[in-house]
Amino acid sequence: MLDARSWTSGEIHLLAVELTDSLADVHRVAESRGARLPADARPAAIVG
Repeated sequence: MLDARSWTSGEIHLLAVELTDSLADVHRVAESRGARLPADARPAAIVG
């Protein structure tokens, strides 16, 4: 995907920032949904 054209350092930086924000959103949603599961339904590593 990145080889199809020449990318500036600013574009790569913006891509990294946007991907980081998206990953933070995914993590937040996963944590929220996991917190709603009953304790016996969560893997042992998560049950705190």
